[in-house]
Amino acid sequence: HFFFDLGKKIADILMNDQGRWQRMKDKFRQMRTHYYKLKEKILHELDSAGLRISRRSKKIKQKVKSK
Repeated sequence: HFFFDLGKKIADILMNDQGRWQRMKDKFRQMRTHYYKLKEKILHELDSAGLRISRRSKKIKQKVKSK
């Protein structure tokens, strides 16, 4: 029932309080860009150290050097 109530609250905000909805959207956008920049920074640091993150297991591995 919690998710139903949550959906109902968001629907009420959407219909009744456009300013609050806009602030929520802006906050989500800020958080998304913050985490994107953080991810880019971490990947750059790993790359400069010769490491990478495996796609499937998410383990940090040594980069394979191509000749």
